Amino acid sequence: MKHFVLLFFIGIVPINLLISQSQYKVYFFLLEDCKISQAYISEIKRIEKEFANDSIRFVALFPNATSTEQSVLTFNKRYKLPMLCKQDVQRMVADQYQISVLPEVVVINETQHQKLYQGRIDNLFVAIGKRRKKATTFDLKEVLKGIVSGQQLPYRKTAAIGCFLSHWDN
Repeated sequence: MKHFVLLFFIGIVPINLLISQSQYKVYFFLLEDCKISQAYISEIKRIEKEFANDSIRFVALFPNATSTEQSVLTFNKRYKLPMLCKQDVQRMVADQYQISVLPEVVVINETQHQKLYQGRIDNLFVAIGKRRKKATTFDLKEVLKGIVSGQQLPYRKTAAIGCFLSHWDN
């Protein structure tokens, strides 16, 4: 009888509890000398501070052809990002997600091997060289709030605005 009760209890675990036990990764694709990437550093730090936990991890990737291990170290020393910062050698991860503009963010549910979001951090930039005084739409934060609250999130994509990702010479 004890086994039956245990199996019954496991069978009624709320879906929100299962979702909250998932592991998520947030990739920030950045470029060291891109003014738009640099403009987002404070916001990236705020987002990481608010949402980083055992289930949500943040990584900054530098996939540009000009990015080197040393340039990434120098960037991180200057801006002190509170997350793993590394070169995306040969654009392995950037190509997987078809990144073409920096900065761009991708949110992955690693447990379910599912992409939840890809695009801009917020709508601060309207176009290259055209910036709002303040962002009015906070796309990445909305996705992360949904994850934290255990919501089932449909995939969303927004257009990132920033510097173009240069290609590796073959």
